[in-house]
This record gives sequence, structure tokens and C-alpha cells, in this order.
Amino acid sequence: MSTLNLNDFWQTDFAERVSEVGTLKSLLQSASDDREILFDLTFYSVFANRTLEIMRREGNKVQGFDRMQQSFTDAVEKILAGLQRLQANGFPDARGYLATEPESFAKLLLLIGDLSLVKSWMLHAEGDVL
Repeated sequence: MSTLNLNDFWQTDFAERVSEVGTLKSLLQSASDDREILFDLTFYSVFANRTLEIMRREGNKVQGFDRMQQSFTDAVEKILAGLQRLQANGFPDARGYLATEPESFAKLLLLIGDLSLVKSWMLHAEGDVL
């Protein structure tokens, strides 16, 4: 994990596309002392986000859909595990993502998109390609 200052994210074009600014700020603050959680959340969010895009675009009739669906589920489980750990670090909104209601999953998908933006910014700032 790099030594990027997460506050710098908010001065970039990436931040303009964030869906839930307050929630993401709170999450990043809660994760600021645990770079492992932040890495896991952003890494698996990019993976889940891209897999979901492909599944939506290609539909469930495409070869390998079941495997993509399983990979997506696995990534979401890793994200939820990270959110559980963050809940212990003081992330107050974690409970809303960990609930089993459909609204929680819809919120989780927005958060995954936001965390993907953070990871894209990190890689861009480090000179890597995403």
C-alpha cells in the first residue's frame, strides 16, 4: 500500500463521481489507520464492479456466467468482511451495508463503485494503469 494522502483524493476529478460523499469520507477516515483493510476494500471493489459490469452487459446466457457470478459473490463477501472490521474501527455506517435488506445491497453497490474510484485514483497517482 502506498503512502498516498487520502485527503488528496477529494481534490481530483475522481471525487466528482462519488455517489455518497459523506459515507466515503467516513469510511476512509475509519480505514486511515489500517491500510490492509483499505487495500482489501478498494481491490475487491474494483474486481466486483468490473465483474458486475460484464455480467450486466453480457447477460446470464454467456459462457462462464456462473463462474463470474461466483467470483462477484466472493468479492462482495470480502468487502463485507472488511466493512465488519471497519465497524469495530468506528465506521458508523457499516451496519447499513451489512444488513440483509435489498436496500442494503443497493447501497453496497454504490459504495463498491465509490471505492473503485478511490482505487483508480490511487493507481493513477502512483503511475499504474487501471
